[in-house]
Amino acid sequence: MKSPLVPAAGLLLLLLLAPFALSGYALAVLTLVAIYAVAALAQNLLSGYANVPALGNVVFFAVSSYTCGSLIVIEHAPSALAIAAGVLVAAVVGLLVGLPALRISGMHLAVVSVASVFVAQELMTGWAAGHDQIAASVPASQPAWLLQERPLYLVSILVAAAAFLIIWNLLHARSGRALLAISVSPSAAIACGIPVTLYRLAAFVLSGLLTGVAGIVYLYYSQHVTPAFFSLDLSLALLTMIVVGGSRSLLGSLLGAGIVGLLPQVLKILPSDVHGLSLSNSEPAIWAIMLLVTLWLFPEGLANALPDRPFFAADSGTE
Repeated sequence: MKSPLVPAAGLLLLLLLAPFALSGYALAVLTLVAIYAVAALAQNLLSGYANVPALGNVVFFAVSSYTCGSLIVIEHAPSALAIAAGVLVAAVVGLLVGLPALRISGMHLAVVSVASVFVAQELMTGWAAGHDQIAASVPASQPAWLLQERPLYLVSILVAAAAFLIIWNLLHARSGRALLAISVSPSAAIACGIPVTLYRLAAFVLSGLLTGVAGIVYLYYSQHVTPAFFSLDLSLALLTMIVVGGSRSLLGSLLGAGIVGLLPQVLKILPSDVHGLSLSNSEPAIWAIMLLVTLWLFPEGLANALPDRPFFAADSGTE
């Protein structure tokens, strides 16, 4: 069975050559898609491969952005230190969120993870209200080159490629087989001597870390973040990416990120008003429709429904 590294490497080469052919606006759009790809890969690791119905990864995204931005703006910390702190905090929050997940599962865990999004948003809103400046931002000097379109685009592509390789290698090691066993039957995995608690916590930590990296890149992409961005809309977007693209498919995560990330550009081409409905403000509704249609027609996602299905399904790490 063919390896997904072949098409992934080809895609990476094309994307690295893109700055020589595309405009700054097109690169900005692809930068956002790459950020979404990292977050989708991290979400798929947790919800797909580990089979943990956690929908609160947006919290990891948020805390890394806010930690990095506040350290730079308020504490005047060096950018490297602020970035490292943001990623570390996201990983620690992943661990803290993972601890209660050891005692609850299924719908209860999904509800708790959604509630964590509201809690995090309220905390960040309160934090922002206590400061006279933007909640989290990046001055032009932190560092200046990373705020330019082409360098930031290349960084986002390399980060997405690194996230893909990290998860692919993890899934094709003993850890991948252990995650599969745990996702199918935790009790059977325990009987086989697999440390279920350790693997589940590790999945939360790695997912938090990678999502935190995506949050840092997004901070430099937008140059500021507000609590309103880290809402259930972003959680719905991440869920749409992995369901539409394909759960337990790394290439499916990339496909889903591309679909969700490029949707606003497609809506700009269409009429702004259709029978009184504003398409430009209907992205969450469109995501929900995409979810329902995909679950109905392609329950395993688009990547697994393509004609050369084995080629795209080979990244499950479970063969």
